[in-house]
Amino acid sequence: MTETNAGVSESEVPYAVWQYHYNQDGDRDNLAPASPINVVFPLEAAEYEDVVGTVADAGWTTRPFEYTLWAWDREHEEYRRPDWSAAETAFGLGGRLHIRAWEFEGTTSLQVHVDSAALPRHEVTSYANARTAVEAIFEEAGWTVDGAINLENRMPPDHDGRASVIRQ
Repeated sequence: MTETNAGVSESEVPYAVWQYHYNQDGDRDNLAPASPINVVFPLEAAEYEDVVGTVADAGWTTRPFEYTLWAWDREHEEYRRPDWSAAETAFGLGGRLHIRAWEFEGTTSLQVHVDSAALPRHEVTSYANARTAVEAIFEEAGWTVDGAINLENRMPPDHDGRASVIRQ
């Protein structure tokens, strides 16, 4: 089980807390937090396919250019690649909103962010703006933003450590 210096223990909640990437040595057993999980869905009245279908229905592409990232699956005690990913555009040459999704234990965890232009150097420019944009997509589709859970995973440039909770 992965423990981090910040964030709730991933053994305490059914949501992922962090999206991980390889450390410089490229060792999958030595991953480091890359981005915070910032939107979660308890699936009491919805299915995982309803979550990803809502984003797809908003016109996002499910074929974004990707690189390998992971989330901790506490039930199987292993890292897993995203179950699904979507973005406003495939390559993000001028910047884009981007989502990665994992389904764990009847919940869905999203890592959402705004990417900068791909060149000269791709980086996250906002977590908060992406979180607001995703909330709006789901509210427009009839889902409810039901507050937030504190995952204590604050991260620059603007993530406050809380994940929006969205229910159908």
